[in-house]
Amino acid sequence: MVKAGSGEWWGNLASYLLLSITLGVIGIDRIYKGEVLWGILKLISFGGFGIWYLVDICIHAYRLGTTGQWTRGEIRISNI
Repeated sequence: MVKAGSGEWWGNLASYLLLSITLGVIGIDRIYKGEVLWGILKLISFGGFGIWYLVDICIHAYRLGTTGQWTRGEIRISNI
C-alpha cells in the first residue's frame, strides 16, 4: 500500500488523472489501475458513451485535490 502524501502517492494520482483525461475514453486509465475488465468494458462502450469518462475525470481530479483521503482505491473519511 502506498502511504498517503508520499511522492509515489501523488505521482499515482497525477498519472490516473492524466490518463483519464487523455486516454480514458478507451479505458487505458482503468487498465493502468489493474482493472482490466472495467477497462475493456469502457473501451467497448467508448467511455460509457462519455458519461463514465467524465465521471472518472471528476473522481480523479477530486482525489488529487484532497489530501489524506485516498490510498489505492480506498476512501477514508477524515474526522469532522
